[in-house]
Amino acid sequence: MEKTTSIAPGFRPMRNKCETGVALIAVLWILAILTIVVTGIAAQTRTEQRLTRNLIASEQAYHAAEGGVYHAIHQLSGDQGSSGQKLALLGSNLRIGGALVKTEITDERGKIDLNVAPDELIRGLIQAAGVELDEASRLTDAILDWRDSDSLRRLHGAEDADYRLAGLNYEAKDAEFDSVDELQRVLDMPPEIFEIVRDGFTIQTHAPDINPMMAAPLVLAAIPGMTEELVSGFIEAREASLAEGLPAPAFPLGGSPYITFENGPAYRVNARAEIPSRAVARIGAVVVADRQRGPADFSIIAWSSSPY
Repeated sequence: MEKTTSIAPGFRPMRNKCETGVALIAVLWILAILTIVVTGIAAQTRTEQRLTRNLIASEQAYHAAEGGVYHAIHQLSGDQGSSGQKLALLGSNLRIGGALVKTEITDERGKIDLNVAPDELIRGLIQAAGVELDEASRLTDAILDWRDSDSLRRLHGAEDADYRLAGLNYEAKDAEFDSVDELQRVLDMPPEIFEIVRDGFTIQTHAPDINPMMAAPLVLAAIPGMTEELVSGFIEAREASLAEGLPAPAFPLGGSPYITFENGPAYRVNARAEIPSRAVARIGAVVVADRQRGPADFSIIAWSSSPY
C-alpha cells in the first residue's frame, strides 16, 4: 500500500541559500553596470554640450571679427569720401553682440613694396632688423634675383644654380612676389629675420617709395640717412600733428626720393574679437580703393582668419 505525503496549504519549499545569493549578486552587478552606463552617457552629454557651446562661441567670435572688418572699411570709406585725409594708424574698440572687438587700420603706403622698391630700402629694412651690412647686402641681392625676370646673378645674389647647390627642390622664381610670406623661400633667409621684417614689407602699393606718416619705426629706420634720433624725433612730431589735426611735419631729410605723402590705395585691416572666457577670433584683410568707382569704394583683395 503506497504512502502519500500531504502538504499543508500555504506551505512553499525554501530556496537554496546559494541560489538566492547568486541572484542578489547578479542584481547588484546589473545595477552597477547600469550606473556606469548612465554615468558615461551623462558625461558624454556634458562633453557634447560643452563642445557645442564652444563651437557656437567660436562662430560668434568669428562673425563679430568679420563685422569689425566691415566696420573699419566703413570708417575708411567715410574718411576717404569726406575729408580725403588718411585715418593714419587708426584703431577702434566696439562691442558686437557679446564680443569685444578691436580693429586696426594701417596704410600699406607705410611699407616697402617687395616687388618695386629700390635695393636701398630693402637693404635698409634688413639692416634695421639688426643684420650686418655684408649679410644685408647678400640677402638684398638674393631678393632682387628672386623677383627679376632674368637669370643673371648679382654680385652677392642667388640664381637657379645656387638653389640647386643648396639642395633645394626649387629655383629662383624670376618673377614678382605673390605674398610677403614668399620671402621665406629666398635662399638663406633667416627665419628670425623674416619675422622681424615681414610687417615692414608689402606687395600691394606697387610704388617704389613709402609714406613716412604711416610707416612704423623700423620702416623709417630703413630710409637711407635716417638715424635713431631722427626717427624718434619724426615720430614725436607726427603724433603731435595727427593728434591736433595739423599738416604733416617736415621730413628730417628734406625731399628724400624714398618718401611720398600720398595715401593708399591699399589698406590693411585687422580685427580681433573676444567673447570673454569662451572664444577669440581674428581676421586680417587687405582692401583697395577702387579709383574708377570712387575713392570711397573699397574692394577686399586678401582675407585670412585664425581663431585661437
